Amino acid sequence: MQIDYIRAQLNKLADRDWPEHWGPTEAKTIKDFYGWGHRYRLEDPLDAWEVEDFERIYGIALPEDYRQFLIELGNGGAGPDHGIYPLAELEDDQVPLEILLAMKRDFKHRSKWNGDAKTQHPTHNEFDPQAGYYAYDIMEGAVPIATHGCAIDYWLVITGKSKGEIWIDKRTDGLGVEPVTDNRGQPMSFKSWYMNWLKNAVQLHGVANE
Repeated sequence: MQIDYIRAQLNKLADRDWPEHWGPTEAKTIKDFYGWGHRYRLEDPLDAWEVEDFERIYGIALPEDYRQFLIELGNGGAGPDHGIYPLAELEDDQVPLEILLAMKRDFKHRSKWNGDAKTQHPTHNEFDPQAGYYAYDIMEGAVPIATHGCAIDYWLVITGKSKGEIWIDKRTDGLGVEPVTDNRGQPMSFKSWYMNWLKNAVQLHGVANE
């Protein structure tokens, strides 16, 4: 990853007078709700030994671009939509142990999956994150790393033929899971996904692309 470039662009994007609160006025003037949430700041990076311990405990090897991000840039923070989660964390909780233990199993999907959504997609009253359409094993071999909001999450594939790809989980809307693709329809790696987001943020918010 282009470490120095990423740092420089994030610093420029962060250098604004951010309002304390977000409302209709800010939506019309700033037009950067996601940026307001993370302010384009990264968390402190992890030491290499912390990442190595995580990999050893769960018997996996993280994709190299994501591993570099954690060690050289930050353990979460500024990124697509609401930003990148810290390793093995969610927005308000830890990643469930069942998901972490399943990372070493091969990710089974190569293209969009929606199961038998017509019969498996439950009503909100029947929601069970560990069963049926929402079963943890649907995404075994991957780990959630970010959220679009409204329970639509991004996952990083850790194992299998799709290793390194970013997938989006839209099961909460009955739309299954699928790879995030570029403008040619090709699955995106963590690096390409992150750099594409940064490029768009720079263009949208008037930061000189040096």
